[in-house]
Amino acid sequence: MTQVSMILRTQQGSTLVIALLMVALLTVMGIAATTTSQIGLRIANNDRLYQRDLYVADGGWKDAAMSLNAEAGPPPSAGGPVDPTIKFFGTLRADVDATLLPAGSEDNIIGGVPYWYQVTYLSKSAVPGSGKKYKRFNYYVVSNANRTQQVAVNLSKIYKVGY
Repeated sequence: MTQVSMILRTQQGSTLVIALLMVALLTVMGIAATTTSQIGLRIANNDRLYQRDLYVADGGWKDAAMSLNAEAGPPPSAGGPVDPTIKFFGTLRADVDATLLPAGSEDNIIGGVPYWYQVTYLSKSAVPGSGKKYKRFNYYVVSNANRTQQVAVNLSKIYKVGY
């Protein structure tokens, strides 16, 4: 018993205990740093995907605007009680019957991201100072990218009618 108490009073082996404590502390710090880095990478990747999908949705409504700009005349649904949807490009909604969609209405892709847009006729009004020959047609455009980002805008186009 005196030999055990003599060993405890001396500092033999204390270096080994201190070294083990330091290794354990450095291991915990390394694991914490790795976890923090992984979380930071996930945040950065989610932000990148968010921005990408937002820009694709933004490009979708601009695609719809170019489609409207290419139209030579007012929309066919502007004159009567028919479906106000002028153009539906894409297949986002499950309740839409695909056989009723116009040809070429599959999802389009920008940079590997699918998008769709829908152009809806809202109203028409007179163009101040232009007489009765010109009418302003107002549209509501919704564009969606990857089913995560959506952009909605109001557009208008002036057509010469009755010529």
